[in-house]
Amino acid sequence: MEQTGLFLTHVWSDRIARHFDRLVRETEGVVRWHLVRDHGDGDMRCETLVGEPAASVLSVRHERMREAGTIHGGLLDSLIWPFLLATDSDFVWLIEYDVDFSGDWATFFRQFQTSGADLLTTTLDPRSDCEDWFWWSTALVPAEVPPEQLYRGFHPLMRVSRRFAHEYRRSMEDPAWSGHYEFTLPTAALAAGLSVEDIGGSGPLCPEHRRGRNYRSMPRDGSLPSGTFVWRPIRKRYFIERPRDFEVADLLYHPVKPNVANWEAPPAPRKTLMGRLRKWWRRSKRWRRL
Repeated sequence: MEQTGLFLTHVWSDRIARHFDRLVRETEGVVRWHLVRDHGDGDMRCETLVGEPAASVLSVRHERMREAGTIHGGLLDSLIWPFLLATDSDFVWLIEYDVDFSGDWATFFRQFQTSGADLLTTTLDPRSDCEDWFWWSTALVPAEVPPEQLYRGFHPLMRVSRRFAHEYRRSMEDPAWSGHYEFTLPTAALAAGLSVEDIGGSGPLCPEHRRGRNYRSMPRDGSLPSGTFVWRPIRKRYFIERPRDFEVADLLYHPVKPNVANWEAPPAPRKTLMGRLRKWWRRSKRWRRL
């Protein structure tokens, strides 16, 4: 089953082009790729897909993005959703230019050809396990969404089903939803009763057969400080340029920034005494159950 993919980038160079060409070449017959480029100020274009105007798809979130004057703060979904809906595929991959894989890309994508998950992404953890994530302060949900469905993910690479793409569009028209799309995507999918799976790692939504595979990170630290699929530090060369810099084979790596200006995340909030006590209490309860 060939799937569709969107390669997302706000910068372009010969190095990024070679990285994209490797992805296309190695996944021929597995994923059909479209190049989606951000030309600045929310002007995203794709020569091979024509979608609805972004302002009419996720209209509430797009208006918030317009008012803020930036997608930073987790509103990238308002710009990419039109392209996702413009495909004719049941499942669509989205990958950012700074994601790499230390092996044959086809090996990675073939793992998921028989998966029916509505959302495949990384670093999925419930709020109770990652209270120090910076963007919880902006997270709001409708009253009927229970606390145990509040999840945070990390989406430089993800796959979305057509069913979830339409459900997410419908859900986000309710202004009661607010926050970073790393939170709104998995939480909205769970709230709608759809299937959500981790691509790998060790979180609670990772199927047993993928546990410990595909990437490494420390998801319960909100700043994702170490591993192969993290926020920072950056790598400066792609796998195709210097394979020896990628320590472990057949893993996802992020971020790779080839001659791209660096920018930092907002500082994580300081942990309060009550926050530390709540974390200790949760861990002690798990220990007593053993």
